[in-house]
Amino acid sequence: MENVNYTSTSTDIGHKYYKYSKKITPIGLIIFISMGILGTVILSLIYSYVVYYTEYLYVHILLTVVLGTGIGALVCIGGKVGKIRSTFIIGFAAVLFGLFAEYCQLVFWIFIESKGQFLILNPVKIFYIMNYIGSTYSYNMIIFSLYLIDGVLIVATSVIISIRFIKDKAFCEKCDRWMKNETLAGLNFVDDIEELKIKLEQGDFSALTLLGKAGKFDFQLTRVVLKHCTQCKEFYLISVSTIKITRSLRGKLKAEEKMVVKDLIIDQHVYNYLMEWNRSLKHSFF
Repeated sequence: MENVNYTSTSTDIGHKYYKYSKKITPIGLIIFISMGILGTVILSLIYSYVVYYTEYLYVHILLTVVLGTGIGALVCIGGKVGKIRSTFIIGFAAVLFGLFAEYCQLVFWIFIESKGQFLILNPVKIFYIMNYIGSTYSYNMIIFSLYLIDGVLIVATSVIISIRFIKDKAFCEKCDRWMKNETLAGLNFVDDIEELKIKLEQGDFSALTLLGKAGKFDFQLTRVVLKHCTQCKEFYLISVSTIKITRSLRGKLKAEEKMVVKDLIIDQHVYNYLMEWNRSLKHSFF
């Protein structure tokens, strides 16, 4: 089975983890690339006009992060529609589309700056123009530097967003469709991650139910995510992680997540048991 990665515990009890098959189809790749190119051009065009008439530096930086997030979301949507089951392809595409977005915004910036006289698509000519601007005018040197920083921010943000998305998804090869994610009610925090991991890999899921429901305002909890194929109803996964929420000296909240198990394959009986138990938790007052 291509979804399965076989491993074993020290207790010699076998267990199975899901991992991507890394499959892609020609039509899926065409859809993925087409959505990426078209979406990147549109987002870059909007971004270029908004940023050109923006006077404040912090707004410029914020808009750049927004563009990077948009590119990352675009890669995620294209990957989902094109059924791209490869973390490497998704990450690599995020880098390429991020660089393409930087190229597009330079094309549009020159177009806007020239009052619509020049639409230069040749990357070499664009480089020479930006290099000339940066070395000739001190003010434009700042603009030139900002566009270099923009490129780094756009690529970094798009990669982070797209990789986080693809890591949270699973694909049923049998039905050729993405699986549905369901996050259960938060459980009390577990200190011994290794012990919980061993129990879950051995099939002892009472280790989760015995934790009990976390309080509504708890800053430490255990998160459980179930994934299942809604079509064949034969493929089920579970991911468990611990989350600690801390507050910095400046008052900002920061979440630290540690994985216990990631996409451990379970059967329908375990899935139904945990879902029923979760429903009972949601109706409880404590």
